[in-house]
Amino acid sequence: MNLSEVLQGLDKLFAEARIDEIEPYLIRAFEQAGEEGDYGSMLSITNELIGYSREVCHYEQMISYGQDALKLVEQMGITGTIPHATTLLNIANGLRAGGYLDQSADIYEQVEELYKKLHKNGCITRLHVYNGGWHVFQMLPTPRAGKALDDIRIFLNEMGL
Repeated sequence: MNLSEVLQGLDKLFAEARIDEIEPYLIRAFEQAGEEGDYGSMLSITNELIGYSREVCHYEQMISYGQDALKLVEQMGITGTIPHATTLLNIANGLRAGGYLDQSADIYEQVEELYKKLHKNGCITRLHVYNGGWHVFQMLPTPRAGKALDDIRIFLNEMGL
């Protein structure tokens, strides 16, 4: 499968505001990737479905796609990798948008631990975790907000900022 072509087609649907066609388009692409045994494309497309569902406020469907994505991560044997962390971050952002704050916070913490392990000397990508996580932790009446702020300070220090 040519994933680049699929993503260009997706961009065109968005640009032309053909929103109702996006999910069926992605599902067809997912099925084609499955027929071809292209698990990497399947994961990428599932992540697009998570993002799409978040944007159109179909949070229950987003959760289902998130579960599908995590099953793919496991089947592909890529647990604990950057693609796994990216998928978790996508799910956490969707959960945050849907108001599932505790679940989102838990996943942001998993992503943070993965990024710390995978990027020993800091990585700007971790900033996305802190950005999304900070919004969640601010809304939760727990000590997590203070921890999140401390984590941001440590990260910025690691980056020399």
